[in-house]
Amino acid sequence: TTLDIATNTGHTIEFVDATITSRGTLLAPSSNAFNICGNWTNNGTFSESTSTITFNSGDTAINGTGTLNFYNVTINKTAKTNTLTPSKNVDINGALTITTGTFVCGANTIYVAGNYDNRPSTNANGFITFAAGGTIVFDGGSATIETGGTTIEPPDTGLASKRFYNVTIDCSGGTKTLITDHIYVANTLTITANSTLDTGNFNVTLIGSLVNNGNLVATGASTAIFSMSGTTGDATISGTPTGVTQ
Repeated sequence: TTLDIATNTGHTIEFVDATITSRGTLLAPSSNAFNICGNWTNNGTFSESTSTITFNSGDTAINGTGTLNFYNVTINKTAKTNTLTPSKNVDINGALTITTGTFVCGANTIYVAGNYDNRPSTNANGFITFAAGGTIVFDGGSATIETGGTTIEPPDTGLASKRFYNVTIDCSGGTKTLITDHIYVANTLTITANSTLDTGNFNVTLIGSLVNNGNLVATGASTAIFSMSGTTGDATISGTPTGVTQ
């Protein structure tokens, strides 16, 4: 069964719980926005086009036996302690914006092809957390990364909520550029071949290893690209860089 909502272009569609069954397909036109107040369960096929899905309300989950693929995703919960928890890897082919709430990624891999926006100036109540082994992969083409630096919030839970565990820059031929704040990587930063990470005016705090097979540049006025402190062992630098400049 296929649900094509192209006739509702330009509208925002509200769901409490959104469930796509094993024989179901949901086709989203490019101009549509979805508000999801409950859980997203995809056991079938979701054709995201260039739509935007906003997860709001309280604690909810993303799950299902199908691929957890989206285009633009916004997390705008009622409070910073409200969570959005995926059961497995998530592929975001557009932008990820976290305004309010906590994206609890666990040991999963989150792919973000477009801009990543979790800046503290406007998204002070938006957080992201990873368990050991969790990875965020910035793929696709050129885009910006706006993080919360080394902020630890909320303090009552001890969550390092604007930090990453593993980060991979995999945008062959493109550049991912840090803007608005520093970035904190708790384990390994990997830059793949023909991919570029531009730190701009900001620093990278890395607790672990740098694997650079691409380009690492600092086009801004930062005086130190990396602050390495191997609290669980010696930090290592490896790879075959095609450009390392400051």
